[in-house]
Amino acid sequence: PENVAHIKKTLSASRWHNVELFPIALSDTESNQDLLVKDSSNTGSAGLSGVNSRLNDNNCVDKEYTIKTKKLTSILDEKNVDFVDLVKIDVEGGEVDIISELGSSLDRINTIILEFHTDVLTQKDVQDTFQLLNKNGEVTSTDGAPIDIDDVLKGNINIVWQSY
Repeated sequence: PENVAHIKKTLSASRWHNVELFPIALSDTESNQDLLVKDSSNTGSAGLSGVNSRLNDNNCVDKEYTIKTKKLTSILDEKNVDFVDLVKIDVEGGEVDIISELGSSLDRINTIILEFHTDVLTQKDVQDTFQLLNKNGEVTSTDGAPIDIDDVLKGNINIVWQSY
């Protein structure tokens, strides 16, 4: 939640006028969920309570917020968006749920930059998500080199997916 003000300030100072900020968390469900923040100085140390098991131990949580979650497909439908050029997903273990929820709507997106958090995901979830992406487009590393499931399973990795 503290990041919302920072992002608003950054956007207002930029030349980007076609960006809309949604102060919600993406999920495969539409509900209220707990956002657990391990270290408020590190924005990458947060996650939804049901997703990132590393944060579920309350001994390591500095702050907890109840936040609204929405499906990406619902947001696209509500805003009458037929096609998105770029989606960046870095959700500390929730990427499987978001990609699975997109399913047949992947054709509405040109490019996804995604960080796989293999340290909190099961091998099967990573494989299933990679297979879904690979079936609907091309998966590469961020430098454009071809990548396969073995590369992804080696550890946390950023990938780029582009639709066919």
